[in-house]
Amino acid sequence: MLTRGDLVRIPADTCLVVQDKNELSIIDKYHYTKAPKIGIFICYERGEDVKVFIGNEYWIVNGKDVSFMEVAC
Repeated sequence: MLTRGDLVRIPADTCLVVQDKNELSIIDKYHYTKAPKIGIFICYERGEDVKVFIGNEYWIVNGKDVSFMEVAC
């Protein structure tokens, strides 16, 4: 279970989606990652989706593609 602010890893070839909140599930923009990405977990969305913050944008990602990233000190 992830909590707000956790660092998460998104693998390569994962679909990132931006949905317009004013419309009914209309996809505004999408992008497939070419390399693994590191993001910040924001919240769980409906279904299996999660909202993450990557590269100055909020994205919706399938929850099974997101994994907790441990940082060694």
